[in-house]
Amino acid sequence: MLSWIEISQKAITNNVRTFKQHLNGALPCFVLKSNAYGHGLKEVYKTLEQDNPGWISVFYLEEAMKLRTYGYQGQILLLYPVRTSAEIKEVTRLAADMIISNTDTLQKWIEAPQKPRAHIKIDTGLSRLGFKPEEFHAVLDQILPFSDKLVGILTHFANIEDVSKQDYGMKQIREFNQCLHIAKKKKLNLLQHASASAAAMLLNDLAHYDMCRIGISLYGLWPSDLTRLSFLANNKKSFTISPVLSWKTRIVEIQNIQKDTYVGYGCSFKSTKNMKIAILPVGYHDGYPRNLSNGGHAYVLCRERICKILGRICMNMMIIDISDNPNIKQDDIVTLIGVDGKEDLSADLIASWSGTINYEVLSRIHQSIERKVIV
Repeated sequence: MLSWIEISQKAITNNVRTFKQHLNGALPCFVLKSNAYGHGLKEVYKTLEQDNPGWISVFYLEEAMKLRTYGYQGQILLLYPVRTSAEIKEVTRLAADMIISNTDTLQKWIEAPQKPRAHIKIDTGLSRLGFKPEEFHAVLDQILPFSDKLVGILTHFANIEDVSKQDYGMKQIREFNQCLHIAKKKKLNLLQHASASAAAMLLNDLAHYDMCRIGISLYGLWPSDLTRLSFLANNKKSFTISPVLSWKTRIVEIQNIQKDTYVGYGCSFKSTKNMKIAILPVGYHDGYPRNLSNGGHAYVLCRERICKILGRICMNMMIIDISDNPNIKQDDIVTLIGVDGKEDLSADLIASWSGTINYEVLSRIHQSIERKVIV
C-alpha cells in the first residue's frame, strides 16, 4: 500500500447533524458524485447509511448502479443530462430520478413506455443546462399529461456565495420563483430545489426551498472562503463542520546529498547545502498537483514537522526535504492532507498553493487509492 485515504466517520456524522440543524424543515440531499468528491463512494455511503438518507445525488448512471448494489433503497437524483432512450430505460430500472433540461430529452422521456420520475431544470443564469424561464409554459403543457411522473423543479445558482454581490443571485431567485408560480397555477405540487444549496441555505433566506443539496460541505469544507467569512460575519448561530479526509503515505527511501547536487527531473532544484531527502511513492498520477513542484510554499508533514517539496513532482513519486528532522526514518508516515500533531495541512491550503479550489484537489485523488473508514 503506497498511499491511502482515511475517512473520518465521526466527522461525517458531525457534519450531517450540523446541516440538519440548519435546514429549517428542508429535505437533505447528499451529493456523492465524482466518487463522493474523491472520498470514496462506497465508504461515504456506508458511513451515511446509519442516518438513513432519504435522498442521494450522483452524476453518472454507473454511480447510481453502485448505490443500488450497496443496498441503498432511497431516492437517487441523477445529475447527468440523460440523452438517449436506452439511458432513460436504465434510469427507470434503477428507480432513480432524472433531470429534463432540454427539448430532445423531454421528447424521449414522453415517448418512453416506462418513465422514470423526472425533475425539470430551469436555467436562470448559469448558462449551462436547463430550459429558459420563457420556455417553461410550453414545457409544462407537454408534460401535464404525464404529471404523475413529474416530481421536482430545480435551478442552479451561479454566484450565490458572494454576499457582496447578491444582485445576480436575487435575479435568479426571482426568475425561479416565477416558474414556481406558473407550476402552482397548473396545480402541480413539485419538490423545489437548487444547486449551490449549502451556500444558498447559509447566506440567503430567500433561497430556502424544499430540498437542500449538500455537496462539498458534507465533507467538512466550505464552498469558498467567501462563504465561510460571510456566514461568520452575519450569523450568531454556530456552524461547525470538520474535514473528513486525510491522505497519507510512507517514506520509501532516504538519501544524504552534498551541496550543489541536482534533485529531480530537469535539474530544476540544486541543493545549496548538504541535505537529507526522502522519497515518497506519490505523484501526479495519484492526483497530487504537479504544479507544486520545486518547493516554494508547498510541503507535507512528517513526525509533526513541515517538510518542503523539492524538485519536480513525478508521475508516481516526489522528493521532500527532511534535513531539519533527524528522527525521521524509512517507513515513517507522511501526511499529504490532514493533521499531524499541531500542524494542519488542509485541502484548502493545497488548493491555494495550486491556484485552484478544494473541490478539484479532492476529486482528482485517484480512485485506485485505498479508502479506509476510521471509526
